[in-house]
Amino acid sequence: MSSQQHDELVARACKWLGTTGGMGVVLKEPRSHSSIEHPDAIGWNCRGWSILVECKVSRADFTRDVLKRKRWAKDSLHVGCGQERYYMTPPSLLSPSDIPDGWGMLEAGGRVRRSVKCRPERPAIGPRMLPDPSVMLCDWPLIYGFAWPGRT
Repeated sequence: MSSQQHDELVARACKWLGTTGGMGVVLKEPRSHSSIEHPDAIGWNCRGWSILVECKVSRADFTRDVLKRKRWAKDSLHVGCGQERYYMTPPSLLSPSDIPDGWGMLEAGGRVRRSVKCRPERPAIGPRMLPDPSVMLCDWPLIYGFAWPGRT
């Protein structure tokens, strides 16, 4: 896996989140000691809705990530970040049938093209269709861990 290719995909994911995704706040590779998930890019809009993007430049990296997430799924305390979750890859690396349920696929060729195996959106709740609080709680460690410089 080329680190340069991955860095380019992450930059494109951040740009996509801020433009097409409509996210007002976008973090590139946020790290937090209190979250087991470290996405390549994640963004939030003004209503708290979040979109997570994982960038993969090789099939082997994608396979490792899917297996890791299957282990996490057994842990009822880990819900995962992002109301919507996507894998971003170079064109033709994966097919929609490779993508796990609940995830979408973004192909970054000349333009970023979205294809969705199934709706990659977790259900919203409440009368105003706000994001699920359990997902929002998973997002918070990323925000706070990133927003407090010098905190270890």
